[in-house]
Order: sequence, then structure tokens, then C-alpha cells
Amino acid sequence: MAVGGCLAQRMKPAGWTKIRVCNSEDDSAASDHDYCRQPNEGLEHMEIRIFAQNWEAAAFETWVLQIILSELLDIPATVETGTATGRLNFYDPAAQFVFGRANDYDAIRRANEYEDCRRVVQQEPSAGDDDEQYESCAHVILEVWANGHLHAIQELEEAGVIEPTTSLGSLAGEGWFIPKFTAERDPSLMTYLGIRGEKNRRKLAETFLRPTTWGDYCDLVSVDNCTTADDVASRAPLDEMERDRMFVRDLYIGHFRATEANNCTLHPTNCSGHIADYPCGWSSYVETQVYHLGIALKAVRYSYTQLKDLWEAANATKSNFVAQWWTPESLHHIFLGTDAELQKVALKPPTQTCLDSRVDETLRCEKEKWADAVANSDPNGACDESPQVIQKMVSAGLHPTLNDESIPVSLRSPAYEAIQRFKMTDLQFGKFSEYWLRGSSDTLEGKADPREAACRWAVENFDLINSFAPVSHPRVLDHTGGSVPFFYCALSLASLAAAMTIGALILTWHQRKKRVMVYAQPIFLWLLLAGVVLVSAGGIMTAVPTSDATCIVAAWMLSHGYTLLLVPLIVKVAAINRLMHAARKCRRVTLKRKRLLGAVFVIDLSVTIVLVAWTFLDPPLNAFQYETTDTMNARNETVIKVNSYCASEGRGWLVGLLTWNFILILVAGILAFDMRKVPSAFRETQTLVLMIYSHFVFAALRALTTFLSTSSQSGLNETDIRRFQSVIYSLDVIATICIYFVPKFIAADNASSANPLGSFTALFLPRLRERVASRNRPTILRDNGESADNTPSTANNNRNSVKSSAPSEGSSQDEPSSTQCCNHCGRPCNHCAESFARRSLLGALLDDGEPAFDSQMMESNTSGGATVDIDSGATSDTATRIEDGKQEVNESEPE
Repeated sequence: MAVGGCLAQRMKPAGWTKIRVCNSEDDSAASDHDYCRQPNEGLEHMEIRIFAQNWEAAAFETWVLQIILSELLDIPATVETGTATGRLNFYDPAAQFVFGRANDYDAIRRANEYEDCRRVVQQEPSAGDDDEQYESCAHVILEVWANGHLHAIQELEEAGVIEPTTSLGSLAGEGWFIPKFTAERDPSLMTYLGIRGEKNRRKLAETFLRPTTWGDYCDLVSVDNCTTADDVASRAPLDEMERDRMFVRDLYIGHFRATEANNCTLHPTNCSGHIADYPCGWSSYVETQVYHLGIALKAVRYSYTQLKDLWEAANATKSNFVAQWWTPESLHHIFLGTDAELQKVALKPPTQTCLDSRVDETLRCEKEKWADAVANSDPNGACDESPQVIQKMVSAGLHPTLNDESIPVSLRSPAYEAIQRFKMTDLQFGKFSEYWLRGSSDTLEGKADPREAACRWAVENFDLINSFAPVSHPRVLDHTGGSVPFFYCALSLASLAAAMTIGALILTWHQRKKRVMVYAQPIFLWLLLAGVVLVSAGGIMTAVPTSDATCIVAAWMLSHGYTLLLVPLIVKVAAINRLMHAARKCRRVTLKRKRLLGAVFVIDLSVTIVLVAWTFLDPPLNAFQYETTDTMNARNETVIKVNSYCASEGRGWLVGLLTWNFILILVAGILAFDMRKVPSAFRETQTLVLMIYSHFVFAALRALTTFLSTSSQSGLNETDIRRFQSVIYSLDVIATICIYFVPKFIAADNASSANPLGSFTALFLPRLRERVASRNRPTILRDNGESADNTPSTANNNRNSVKSSAPSEGSSQDEPSSTQCCNHCGRPCNHCAESFARRSLLGALLDDGEPAFDSQMMESNTSGGATVDIDSGATSDTATRIEDGKQEVNESEPE
């Protein structure tokens, strides 16, 4: 067939540009020369193999279906003949037209077993027996004559090998046929009543002579073995194939002769005429009909090619001829309107009793068994053939294979539906026969190439064959899934979050010695910023197109990011709260930075272990959602939007990740609420609550998007859902930076600051800031016990001179007397505890090497004789000891 396929060649002027897809019989370089093309990316459908039978009508129907699959639907399709030597592929470069077997049900069995016929491995053939060792495979047989194969079809259906057969659309009939000129010579030949019985034996023997092959004619009839041309043969046959031919145009017109079997003088009781019968493998009851109806005809089996030749020879020589034949078939249309027009002989009318009484046709190829079966057959089975609807036979495994649950609905092959929709009537086949056998002329001499005839028919009936294609097929994938503006919006927001993160890192480093940064503990700020960086990077990776690598990396970044966003704050606030509670009881407390950081490390390590298990057991990989649109491209292909996202087989991992985030948010919220009684200089309750509330809102939105993504009923675009998640991550990062870091960056670095840790609410809500500042303004006691405003000068003068009392006799350092505390300062004991806690916090939060805290951040009220050691984890420990009315800051030896 022409390069690119039938439609690409004949419909090119009409704008058809698409060439067919390659199949397994094409050369590996065929696609490089535009002989065929590879399937559209992502739509590599399984190859369909069609069994062609071994007659013309079935071959034509097979070709039309192959054109539909290969050129309209982009499905690779090949043709099975049942033999190693048979060749009927429509796209065969050599244009071979070699029939194989008929009704090869083993081919359907193998397709049901292997699913994909390309998996069948052929054995190396021995010399001379290629066809014997060949293993055929086919998913569909388009033309099955059920009347002759009822038993075989029933067995296949019961065994689950085939689906129940369905109609091809053609009404078929078969029986005995004679040429019109024979019927005109003797009209009694038109019915079995005119030819049955001994009285008609001689008539039949003298009317229907034996046909002669080309080889036999040259050997037995020609006077010089066809050395010289005569009216019958122009030369001798060149090979065995030609010797078996009954008719070869312009070379051998055929010959019918009377043999000894026709001589009723010598054999008055068993002479007979000749009737041509189907080959072995085809269903025929001619022998039981002539036997039980008493008709003196001898059935002789011929190949399909020889049967075709015999009709041509009978027409060429105007010899009487009778044969088992069928319709629809090309000769009916070729001889229609001529004196060779085929006429059906009426036999005994068919009944259900007759059909049920017929001999088992599967024995036809076993000569001795068949002879016994005919001799012992039921006379009720000797009736004419009943009209029948030609059936399609489809492998039972084809539909489950093409519609496997692992294949997305939008990517499933339309082959099965196309086969079910495919129909062909006898009149449509007749037009093909006209194109083929007469070509562009009105005589058989103008016979065209059968593939050209089939292609011409397909082009002229394009609307018909296009109707067999399922709706919205063929298809093409569009990987630009989701809303393009939304993509740029998500990417821009993610870039903004990343820029703000970089800015936060730079400013934090630049202002690391700033008073507000010192009190906020830089190590915890860096951990928090590490979480911000990871979440920001995860937001970017969520916005861009997915891959297996980005899915896994994004999961790690987001999991660690949210852990570092919340866990350091939880550890820090928990430590402050614990220190505060201990200080209220005037107990000695030692805080070690290693322990605090160790808690963060252990929790993050636990998250890492879970992520490792997730990655190895059920990693989040690149997955796709396919959305069938109403859009069609220039080649009339339906566009399928491809939406990519990340997913694991189990949904428990995502649910666990969200649950972990909610647990962290809940714990952080409880601790932030408990922090409300911490001295105001170190209290971040309002800021932390606002940040935790922000995290909670964004976590709830993430949970909502996860639910929508996992819900099959949502019908939402997975790509847009993922980009919306990217927006959530970016906004979460921006909110965290604005709430927690920005106030610290712009806070005044002086001793008069009411809140040295920086407050988001105090910064952006002036009235609240003033109220908080006035409420939290510290008071310094003068030496005479009078209070004074805590001016910078006063604070500096009293930095290292604060009133305190010595412990009373018998009191424990761990459990000081509350009475002594109250007697000393004259205030409630809880006020002493707050002052003590304030000083303890300062010692715990200040890193070694940082400037000493300003006296403005202290109150002169102290606890009575209690000692608190705060280990910062540096090379030396800072201990704050209250003794005999004065404060000493001593550097102890390293532990």
C-alpha cells in the first residue's frame, strides 16, 4: 500500500495529513521514512490482530477494519492468516495476497491466553513444515458462518474463550448454484425435484463434466503437452502452482471433459455428474444432501482459488457447472446481468429438525470418519441451507484487557467499541467487488489491485467508516493542563515568598546582635528560618510541573519545613513556661541548650524516619489526571488535558502528615496560652497566638485541598488543586515572616523599648501598643524603698545594685521561706517570684558573649536567697546568684 496509508494518499487534496500508526510487521525504520508513524505520546494502544479467513469478502472486511484502526483511531492492527506463509496485511510492502486457513479457533484461544498477540513466540520451523509449527493468534474473526459451526461456537462460549457472537450486518446464504446459461438450457436443473432419482442419473452425468487442471490438460488432453498454443492453453504451466490452476486469464481458459465416471454406458448404476464442493475446513453438507436425496452427483473438494477459477472457466467455455457457493461473494456482483449470472438450485426446504439432525461438520477433514458419518447420517439432515446473519467472533479477554482498571479511562483503547460498531452489508461488499474485479473497465480484463479497490471504497465511503469510530476518538494529549494564568499566579507568589525568605535570612544575620534578636534566641530563629526556607522551596516545587523527583523532594521539604516552623517554638515556649513555674516556687533551675536543641533534633529525626519509610515503601510519585475536552485540533483529534500531581498508592501518608501538623499547631497553641503569665519583656503570647492561628487556617485549607484531590466526586482539576496548594504554602510563609520576623527587624534597639522581643500587635496596633507599654513599664526601687520611673540613667546606675535579702537561718536554698521574701520587699510573694523569673529568663535566653542585659529590663525585687543556674550550653555557664542583698554574675568553670 502507498506510503503513509490509504487516506493519507487519496485524501491528501482534501486536507488529510495524518499518516497511519506503525504495527509489529513494519520495519523498524518505517517511521523514519514516513511510511508510518509512532502513536501519539501516552496513547500507545495494544495492537489488534484480525483473523482474515480465506475468502475475499472476509479479506475485504478485514482490510476496512484495519484502515479504521490504523488510520482513524491510531491503533496498531495486523492481519492473521493462520499460517506462516499466508500474507494479507493491507500495508504489506510487497502487496502479497496469500490466503491461509479458515475458522482457526485456536487463534482466538491464544489471544485469550496471551492478551497481546505480540507475546506469542514462534518456534523455529523445521524444513517443510512451517505452517504446522506456526502458532496463530487473533482477537477477532469478522466473518463467521454460524450455521455450519454451531457446535464449535457453543463450546468456545461455554469455555469462556469468546464473547457471544454478534452480527456483522450481512445476510448470508449458501447452497448449490449454476450459471444462468445452464439453467436456460435445462430449467429442470433449478430444483432438486428435477434431478433426483435414477431417471436423472444419465442427464446429470452428461451435463456436468469433470473440470481439468492446467497440468492435467497438458498431460492428458493436449496433443503435444501444450508445447504449441491452442484454443485452451497458450503454454504449459511453469510450476506446481500453475499446474493446479483451473483458469488463468490469457493463459488457460479451462477445460471440462467427460471421464470414465461420467460414462453411464459402462457404469449405468454408479455413473455421476460432477459438483464442486468447499475445501476442508469449510462447512458443507453437499455429500449428505446428494446421498440422502438420491442425486447422481459426485462432490469433489477444491481450494478457494480453484473454485473461483472454475466459475471463470465455466463462463469462458460456456460449460455447464454446478457448485456449492455462497453470498455475499464477488462473483455474484461480477456476473450480475450476464448470461453467467449465478442461479440457486432449490433443495429440500430447511427446518429446525433438519438443522438439528445434521452430521458433525468438524469431521470433514478426516476422510474415513467423514465417509462413515455421511453413510450413517440422519436423512432428516439433508436439507437446503437456511439464510443466516454473518457473525463476528471476539476474544473474551479483549474487553477486560483494553479496559483494565489500571488504565485511565481517557487513555483506554477504543478498539473494542470500534469492532462492536463495525458493520458491513453484502451490497457494500458488492461495490468493492466491482472496483476490484472490473477495475476501471466493464470487463474482467480490467481487474485492479484488491488493496487499491479497498482503499477506493474506503475513501468514497469515508463518512460510513468514520461513523464506526467511537465518539471523541482519536485523541491527543495536551500536557499544559490546568489554568495557565493560575500557574503564573502561583509561581509569582512562590517567588515572592522565596524572596521574602532570603530577605529574612539576610536581615536576621545582619541584626543578630540586636537586642530583640538576642532575647528571641538566635539559634531558635535560625531553626525557624530553616523551616521557612524549606516550606518556601516546597511551594515553588509544588507550583512547577511535577516529576517523580520533585514529588519526593517536595514531600521531604514540606514535612521538615513545617516541623522546623513549629517544633523549635514549642520547645522554646515550653522551656520558658517550665522555668517560669519553677521560679514561682523559688527553685533552682538549670536549662541546657543542648537539651533544648536535642528535643528539636529528636523530633525532626523521627520525621525523617517516617519520610524514609514513606519513600521506600510507597513514595509519592508523579501521577496524572486526564480530562476529556470538547476541543479538537486541526487533525480532528480530541484534546485530552493532562493534569499532573503527586500521589502515593495509599492515602494514609498524606493524612498522617496533615495530622502531624495539626498536632504541632494544637500543642503550640496550648503552650502559647500558658505563656500569658510570663514577664512581659519575654512574653510573645499575642504574636505566637496570631502565628499559630495563621498556621491553623492554612493547614485547614491544605486539608481541604487534599480531600478534594482524593475525592473522585470532586471533578476538580488536579493541576489547579496542586497550584492552589502552592499558593497556600507561599501565603503561609509570607504570613509567618510578617507576623514573627518583620516586627523584630523594625523594632527599636534601645533600653526604653517596652517589649524587647518585638510585638506584631504592638507594632501595627498603636493603641494596644501604648496600653501594653504602660502596663509593662518596670519599676525600680531606690535604696530608701521609694519607687521611681525607670529612666535610662536610673537604670544604668542601678544595673548591678539591686536590693535582696539574705537567707534566714534554717531555710533551704531550694525552698526559701515565703515569709522572708515578703518581709524583705513588702510585696506579695508572687511578685517576688515574677521578678525572680524575669531574671532567670534573662540568664537563660542570653547567649555567652552577648552584651549584658540592661538594668531597665530588671526590677529591684528579688527572691529571698534562692539560686538559679542557667546553662546556655556554651563553653562557660552563666549563673545568677542572689546573696546578701546584691546580685553577682559569675562565670563558672565548664562542666
